[in-house]
Amino acid sequence: MAREFPAFVRRLRGTTRPSSAFLFGSRIRGTASYMSDYDVLLITGEDLPRAELRARARDHGVDLFVIRPDEAEVLLEQAHTILLDALTEGRVLYDDLGVSEKLRRKCAQVIERRGIRRTPEGWMPRK
Repeated sequence: MAREFPAFVRRLRGTTRPSSAFLFGSRIRGTASYMSDYDVLLITGEDLPRAELRARARDHGVDLFVIRPDEAEVLLEQAHTILLDALTEGRVLYDDLGVSEKLRRKCAQVIERRGIRRTPEGWMPRK
């Protein structure tokens, strides 16, 4: 699976232009086992068949979360945990849209405003 991931990312980038992708989760935290999938956030301005993309990604051991930039803004305001994880701990795989820094700044603002922090159990209020 690890050898297939770079090829999957190249194909994803080639078929979803322009887009931005982040790798996050256990692969980034260093807690992945040999059974762990790859968690990828894909931000694209295109309306894509999300269910089909996600199914193809699962065939390659990838859990793919697909959103548009405008959806990212709304979900961040709602403190959506996938976005919080991807934008705080994730590694940018590519950023053809040029949105990574803007979204990371917004993410930091949401975390500060809501008074939350990442714990091993998930996102929790700061004490």
